[in-house]
Amino acid sequence: MKNLTLLVLTSTILFACKTPPERILIKLNKGQKYEQRIVLKSTITQTVSGRKMSTSTTSQGLNRYEVLAVDDSVYTFQVTYQSMKVHIEVDGGPTTQLKTPTTAVLEKLKGQSYQVKVTNTGRIVAVIGADSLFSKVTASIAGLTEEMRAKLSQNFIKAYGDSAIKSGNLQYANIYPQKIVKGGDTWRIQRAGGGDILSPAIDAIYKMDKITSHEYLVSMKSNLRLGSDVSSSPLFGLNMSGIMDSKNKIDKETGLITESKIKQDMIGSATILAGTPAMIGDSILMQIKGETTLINTLIK
Repeated sequence: MKNLTLLVLTSTILFACKTPPERILIKLNKGQKYEQRIVLKSTITQTVSGRKMSTSTTSQGLNRYEVLAVDDSVYTFQVTYQSMKVHIEVDGGPTTQLKTPTTAVLEKLKGQSYQVKVTNTGRIVAVIGADSLFSKVTASIAGLTEEMRAKLSQNFIKAYGDSAIKSGNLQYANIYPQKIVKGGDTWRIQRAGGGDILSPAIDAIYKMDKITSHEYLVSMKSNLRLGSDVSSSPLFGLNMSGIMDSKNKIDKETGLITESKIKQDMIGSATILAGTPAMIGDSILMQIKGETTLINTLIK
C-alpha cells in the first residue's frame, strides 16, 4: 500500500510537471450570451477633528452580454442593463430610500444597451454608446434644472461612461496574460497615474496558481497609490496607498472569467484645497476598504 501511494504521488507530480504551457483566450461564437453580476461593497472611514465617520456603499449590477460579431480576434458585444441598485449607510444607521434623480436614472437603465469591442485577450478596444446612453436617460428625468441635469449626466458618465468602462476593465483584462503560461508562472502589470480615485497607480503581480481540466486559477497581489499632487476633485488633494488582491477563475472552454473576487484596502489622507480660509490645508484621515465579486454565467 505504501508503494502504491508513492507511485500515485509520483505520477501526479510528473503529470503536473508535463502539463504544457497554454495561452488563455476568449473563445465565443456569434450569438452566444452570458450574464454578468457584479456586487461591490465599500466602506470609507474619515476622521475629521477627532470625529470618526463611516459611509458604506453596496452596489449591485446585472448586465447581459451578447456576441454580435466576431472579426478575427475582436468581439463586438451588446451590453444590456438588467438592473442596477445602490444602497448607502452613514455611520451604520439605516437610510431612508427616497426617490432621487440618481435612483430614477438607475431605474430607467433597465433594457438600455451600449456596445463594447473586446479582443480575445480581454482588452476593451472601444466602447460605443455608454456616454450617449446616460445623456439620454438623464435628459428624461423630470423636475431638474439644466444645471442639475448636466451635473447628473456628468457624474454618471464619469462613473459608468465610455472611459470608465474601458479603465475599469483593466483589472479584469490583466488577468489574461499576454503570453503562453504554465502553472506557477507570473506576469507583472504596472500602471502610472494616481491622480484620480477611480484610476490609482498600480504595481501588480499575477500568478497562474493552477491549471485544471476545466479552468485556470489566477491570483493577483498589488500595491496601489493615489498622489496628492493632482486630484479628481478641486476640493481635495489625496495622498493614499494600499493593497489590492484577487482570486480569479477562468473557464477553459470559453475563456470567460467565471468568478473574480477582489479585496482592496487603502489608507491615507485628504487635504482640503477649497473652502473657508480656516479649513484650507486641513487634513482628513481616510481609509477605503472594498470587496468586489464578479460572476459571469453563460446562457445556454
